Amino acid sequence: MRELVLIRHGHSRYAGERYIGRTDTSLTEQGSEQAKAVCSQLERLPVDVFYCSPALRARETLRPLLDKNPARKVVILPELQEIDFGKWEGLSFDEIQAQSAERVAEWASGRRDFVFPEGESLELFWQRVCQAGDRVLAGAEKRVAVVTHGGVIRCLLCHYLGLPPEKHRSFQIDLGSMTTLTFSEGFAVLKGLNAHG
Repeated sequence: MRELVLIRHGHSRYAGERYIGRTDTSLTEQGSEQAKAVCSQLERLPVDVFYCSPALRARETLRPLLDKNPARKVVILPELQEIDFGKWEGLSFDEIQAQSAERVAEWASGRRDFVFPEGESLELFWQRVCQAGDRVLAGAEKRVAVVTHGGVIRCLLCHYLGLPPEKHRSFQIDLGSMTTLTFSEGFAVLKGLNAHG
């Protein structure tokens, strides 16, 4: 049996207030405390390899562990970046709604051909996240951890559990939390959701 631990980065600037995808924000004081708590749990797990989004907030979430144990194997995987919100990057939902209520309704419909203005399409996001998910499990490691973003984790859960991407809204992924899947004979089982340190 193999185990995969999905870790959402800690609280960063504008979290929960504005749509932040590619803006490279660092952790807040709260986020740094969440990172310490998560890393304290990870210290007790024999993780064979860590895959991490290149975003600063993801790398900072893993930093307390690496400061204590720099020999841990970490692979930075660009495909684990959050979605590119394009012109909506940095805006609140109310600001986006005021600009383009029709486009918001299209987004809410979950159509995979929806493209954020001057940003990424939901289809391309789904494809790259699934490719990253396949790469993460391509090796023979018994326990793997991924440090990434809420949208990426929701998509990975759908991918591994055989759910259509439209079901990603079924999962709430907390900042600074760990979600665990086990794999046996080609089947994934959701073992734990939103564990906190």
